[in-house]
Amino acid sequence: MESNNILAAPQIADVDAFYTEWRRNHVGSRKVFYEFMTTPTPERDRFLVEMGAVTEFAGAVVTTTLKK
Repeated sequence: MESNNILAAPQIADVDAFYTEWRRNHVGSRKVFYEFMTTPTPERDRFLVEMGAVTEFAGAVVTTTLKK
């Protein structure tokens, strides 16, 4: 992604699965994972893209969802 425009935390359908994926390259508790997912950063953007996040637009509302 060129810029970090999506500020809202993504919806995560299977937290356990994505936490496991995140732990492959990061060290931290589930709390640290939640902080990572709720704080907009370029790292979070890369993770969302790598995990196949789907972004949908409904007018001015943007939702990002992670599903396995």
